[in-house]
Amino acid sequence: MPDGPLTLAMLGGLEADASGVPISPADREKLLQSMREAVSIEGLGAFDIGERLLNFVGESLRKPVAGIMGEVWNQRKELRDIAEKGKDKRDIEATVQLYDHSINCALHPSVELQAEGVKLGKMTFDCKANLKLQGVQLVIKNAWITRIKAGKLTSTISLEYKTIPIMPPCKKTIDVPMSVDLPGGGIRLGGATREAGIG
Repeated sequence: MPDGPLTLAMLGGLEADASGVPISPADREKLLQSMREAVSIEGLGAFDIGERLLNFVGESLRKPVAGIMGEVWNQRKELRDIAEKGKDKRDIEATVQLYDHSINCALHPSVELQAEGVKLGKMTFDCKANLKLQGVQLVIKNAWITRIKAGKLTSTISLEYKTIPIMPPCKKTIDVPMSVDLPGGGIRLGGATREAGIG
C-alpha cells in the first residue's frame, strides 16, 4: 500500500514516486513516447512537450480513490438508509459487507497548448477506471464511512487520446489492510466528501 491516499494516477502507473505502486523507467519511457505521438497527431511534433503533457495528465488523475468510492456509495440505497438514521445526532454505527463490488468512472483531462501567447490547440485525454472491491466491509457511524475493513482492490486504468491508447490497460491488485481508519472524519454519506484516502 502507498504511504498517502491512493489515487487513480498511482493505479495507472503515472506517478513514479508512489511507494508501493512504482512505475519502471522503461514503462515511463513508453508513456513519454505515446505522448510525443499524440502531440504529432496534432501537428505539434516540433515542440518537445511529451514530458510536460505526461506530468499534466498525472496531476489531473490524482483523484483519491476513496473520493470516487464515496461518490458511488452516496448513491446506494442501503448505505443512504443507514446514514439517514445517524443524521439526527443519534450514535448509530453499522457494518455493511460488499461482495465483488465494482465501480466504473471516466475522467477527461484537457489542456490548451500555447506558445508565446498564441493558442496552438487543445488536447483532451480519456481515462477509464474500473475498480473492483472484494470482501470489503464498511463501518458507518453517524452518516460517515469511518473505516474500511479487509479486502482486495483490483483496478484497471486505461488512457487514450482520440481513441488511440496512450498505454495498455494498467491492472493492479492491492490488499486493503485489515482495518483502515479514514482520515478527516471519513466519507460523508448524503453530502460532500472530505479528502479521505485509503492507505
